Amino acid sequence: MLFVLLTGCNSSKEDEKTYLVTDVTTLTFENGGGSLYLSIESNSSWTITPTEEWIGITNKQGSGNQQIMVSVADLLNPIMLEGVLSIRTNDGAKTVNVKVQVKGGIPNYPAENDRVLTLTNASNNMNFDGSAHDADSLCFMSNIAWEVKGPEWLEAWDGTRWRPLSQDHSVVYGTGSQNLSIRTVSSYDGEALLEDEITICERLTGNYMRKMKIFRTGKFSVLTNKFVVLVDGLAFNFKCGSSVSTIYYHVTDKTLNLATVTANEMRNNWKKAVVGGAAGVDNLKANTMYYIYLISEASLNTSNPQSFVLSCYTAKNQDQPEATVKQIVKTDNYWFADVTMSDNAFAYIVLGAKDGDYWVKFNNPLIAFYMSTLSLLDPDLFNLWSTSGFVPILQDVANISEVHCATWAMGNDGRPSGVLHHYVRRLKSSAPAIYASQGQSTLLEFATKEDFERFSSEIKIIR
Repeated sequence: MLFVLLTGCNSSKEDEKTYLVTDVTTLTFENGGGSLYLSIESNSSWTITPTEEWIGITNKQGSGNQQIMVSVADLLNPIMLEGVLSIRTNDGAKTVNVKVQVKGGIPNYPAENDRVLTLTNASNNMNFDGSAHDADSLCFMSNIAWEVKGPEWLEAWDGTRWRPLSQDHSVVYGTGSQNLSIRTVSSYDGEALLEDEITICERLTGNYMRKMKIFRTGKFSVLTNKFVVLVDGLAFNFKCGSSVSTIYYHVTDKTLNLATVTANEMRNNWKKAVVGGAAGVDNLKANTMYYIYLISEASLNTSNPQSFVLSCYTAKNQDQPEATVKQIVKTDNYWFADVTMSDNAFAYIVLGAKDGDYWVKFNNPLIAFYMSTLSLLDPDLFNLWSTSGFVPILQDVANISEVHCATWAMGNDGRPSGVLHHYVRRLKSSAPAIYASQGQSTLLEFATKEDFERFSSEIKIIR
């Protein structure tokens, strides 16, 4: 679009009126986010103020004619979202508002009659120990009104207070996608392992019901807490009953009939772990279903030993989904990464840091472990992007010597990649020599089970 300003030939600079125009009045993003450009023409300096936190811009201040990039992350929004970029000249004479829209929808999630209600927890079950207020979250995508039911020993946060659940009637309900906080009401020291389920369905009708298995440790029980799929194995830690001190575990790609396995075989042939620790196995077959069997020494000493089994897939060893960083650039007061997704990638998370904030603390091999584990603990910690292009990674501050970016992709099948990309841009010659030079990209593998054992306690603190 061509903008023409006509003035008389005898007018002076003081006589010029302030003008401010943009090439569009609305920016519309597809569901899944991305980046669009906005052109500004003015004869004055100006400031841009977004009304919503999810609107990212390269330049918040400028002058004259400029083109800025507007970015929106994959917000996984089931309905249309709207915000505004308010552009105002610094003399206050002109203001232009540009509407920012993100189309609603939940791509790649199953829908029934255009209604979506899908659980998105990393695991298909939730495990609690015997303590009061042991917490977890029920994560789901939805574009309908919903209600939640569950056992009375659990309570959910309804936005104002904790409400005990019930299997008979719903006391917690809402609309749209959410990470619903759930915790145990009081302590439990019974011997039996508790097994129940949480259900979420369409409010009032009961349609589109989804179920989540839940377990709670008895005093002799042991459950998995969090587990991470490594590049060639698995790692996990535990939730334990009050009388548990020694844990036996066995990982196999075959189902076992535990009635035929004696207590002494478990003690002698299974691996041993302790309460508060972590465990795992390496050198497993790729893309294979494995079963993790758990039992405690305290349970073996009872007349009715109780065991627990968890199943999961190992990572693929080829055709890993990737989100490759081509370059890192700075525009005004923000750093952006130019990311290209592979054909088999559905989405990715991205993490930026200055001067190796995360890498100095955790060392390079632990980046993938740090990102993947925290994404399981709290999905809200990371933006999910589903398009290639420039994405904001870091706000600019003084005296940065290096800018780091790591990306971790998820495949079209919904499973995470077994590799992670790490890119470093060096800005000063004084940057630590252990890092790659400017422009070099490094491909990292997932951490080992020893890394998981070393850092599982730190992850608990972070949570």
